[in-house]
Amino acid sequence: MCTNGNYKVFGRTSGEENGVRYTFNIAGYGSNGISEPYSEMTNSVNDEWGLPNNPTSKGQLTDHRKFVEGSFSHSGFYFNFIQAQTSRGVIDYYPGVDDGHLAEIQSSNSIVGYKNNIGKLEFNCKIGYYSFRNRLDYKHNSDTTAYGFNDIFSDAIDAEINTNYNISSSWLIQLGIYYRRVFRDKLVVDAPNISDDYVNLSAGLSRENRIYTWATFLQTRYSFAKKIDITAGVRIEQTPSYTISYNVRFDPSNTYDYSHAKEPTSMARHTSSLVQPQFTTFQTITTLSLCLAQLLNKHQLVKTWTLCATTTEITLSHRTCKLPS
Repeated sequence: MCTNGNYKVFGRTSGEENGVRYTFNIAGYGSNGISEPYSEMTNSVNDEWGLPNNPTSKGQLTDHRKFVEGSFSHSGFYFNFIQAQTSRGVIDYYPGVDDGHLAEIQSSNSIVGYKNNIGKLEFNCKIGYYSFRNRLDYKHNSDTTAYGFNDIFSDAIDAEINTNYNISSSWLIQLGIYYRRVFRDKLVVDAPNISDDYVNLSAGLSRENRIYTWATFLQTRYSFAKKIDITAGVRIEQTPSYTISYNVRFDPSNTYDYSHAKEPTSMARHTSSLVQPQFTTFQTITTLSLCLAQLLNKHQLVKTWTLCATTTEITLSHRTCKLPS
């Protein structure tokens, strides 16, 4: 469907060939955005913005989105992927020149795994890859050499194994292990023309650092005469220490927190030099969680008690909720 520059499309197909099941979904959305004089959208249009006479938002607030999803399965093996992309015009601090500021957001997820049953044992093993990027291109000045950007990006993988063992029709035991590794997690800002108090920097995981998280859990559920279910479990999770680095290119108003630097330094505007790198180390975090849940089928009530202990604190919580009828 397409009207006045706006469109929405969607497609789906699924089937099975030679024992391989598959599903594909695609979707798209687009809009030219509103076209109104900025004088009608704000109390004042500042001459320092460098906009033409009687500026409007025409062509500056477009929005285009794409989505693709697919899945395959065969003999217990499966593969799923999702790709999403957005390109849209935005206003950041103040409108840009020409076609304005453009935000481009991309995310990709892929999972491959295997699940099966062996007698009373059910297990599911999977590995995933996750990528994300959010880049904002600035046009805060008619001088094309002064264009800037704000870029956020990350990449990570994880692996998980879950098992269910049905001892009987009323007793179930679940065991799982989990691992996650973040390769990149970065923020880069290079936009000297936005304002006098806009700090430009590079921040994120240093080249030699990664973020690791591992966890394991054990849970059991027992049913008593179809009136009461008792669930108890324990989960241990740990994230070892890692370091976030900061490179501040310039800080015109000296507003940046230099508390982690041995010799705080502020830079003049438009300088190309870098402040001495700063580092923040996040200490090892270990979490132990214990959970006991009671389901009263007669009244459809769930009562849950959770004990959570980390390296710095211990908390105990209790919650009662009613299941929808």
